Amino acid sequence: MNEKNLSSLESQHKIVKLLKDEFVQLNLAYGTNNFKKKMSSPNFLIKKLKKLSFKVTSILKINHLNPEILDELSLLQQEIDEYIQK
Repeated sequence: MNEKNLSSLESQHKIVKLLKDEFVQLNLAYGTNNFKKKMSSPNFLIKKLKKLSFKVTSILKINHLNPEILDELSLLQQEIDEYIQK
């Protein structure tokens, strides 16, 4: 993720929306038969969530994020972490 891509508030909101959408899609897909067929191991969902968590953590390290965006990303990170621990 390039810091220049996150210089505007609009682009920061877009990234947050994409990350949240990815989290929702993983949650929805987990319950479908198609997803279960694709599962190569019991930890498939956990691996996907950890990748998403890494993306969120990487973005949180950027210094010039809007405080509102930081709050949203922090909440998303908490949700992902809680889901992984279940």
